[in-house]
Amino acid sequence: MNLGSSDPTILGKSRTVLLDEIQRCGRLGILYYNIHPGSTCGKCTREESIQSIADSINWVHNETPGSKVSIVLENMCRQGNTIGGDLAELASIISKTFDQSRVAVCIDTCHAFAAGYDLKSEKGLEKFVEEFEQLVGFRYLVAIHLNDSEGK
Repeated sequence: MNLGSSDPTILGKSRTVLLDEIQRCGRLGILYYNIHPGSTCGKCTREESIQSIADSINWVHNETPGSKVSIVLENMCRQGNTIGGDLAELASIISKTFDQSRVAVCIDTCHAFAAGYDLKSEKGLEKFVEEFEQLVGFRYLVAIHLNDSEGK
């Protein structure tokens, strides 16, 4: 699934998959569905990809009125063309989403570390936490994928 794709075929299939998953979660009583936001694949700008992700979320929300399922955006590693490694990108996706009550965030510590955030020192962690609150806001944080990295 790549909601950030500029390829209409890939984007259409990605939206269909997300819709199916959100509907399934609703039937099963699952309130959160975690996704990696997407990638430009080097074929569009980061802003175009962010807009595509937000448009896709808005489309799924419109197709599932009354659903209590939130789409959870997991931060990425800021490698290559992935979207969501920079906390500002997550904030931008959320700001472009019409029903922000159905959007949430999962912080993956390995991805954050790979994205260049200093999580090894107390000062670095405090800076990350402050930046998250300033850009995204703790009201959106519903999960932490606490894991490690072999990187130094």
